[in-house]
Amino acid sequence: MFLNKIDLLEKKLKIRPIQDFPEKFPDFGDFYEENKDELSESDIAIKYFTYKFQNSYKGEDNMYHFPTCAIDTEQVSNVFKSVKDSILDTTMKDVGVV
Repeated sequence: MFLNKIDLLEKKLKIRPIQDFPEKFPDFGDFYEENKDELSESDIAIKYFTYKFQNSYKGEDNMYHFPTCAIDTEQVSNVFKSVKDSILDTTMKDVGVV
């Protein structure tokens, strides 16, 4: 799962926090209270949306998530390396090499 444009999320959260939308995210308030001392607001949002997606994910394999900012070339390079390594690892397991 790619959570792209994290830089825009950070900007928007400064203007309007997710708590302002309880009708759309009714359980976010409790989630926020549980995490506010440990994480920044944007990290809480990333954790929340990742949690929500993982709970609805019905795949057999693990789900990986990558918060990204496409204009950060080093970050994008690291993400592509991780994805490539994951695909290679899965393929090696599927053909019985590992």
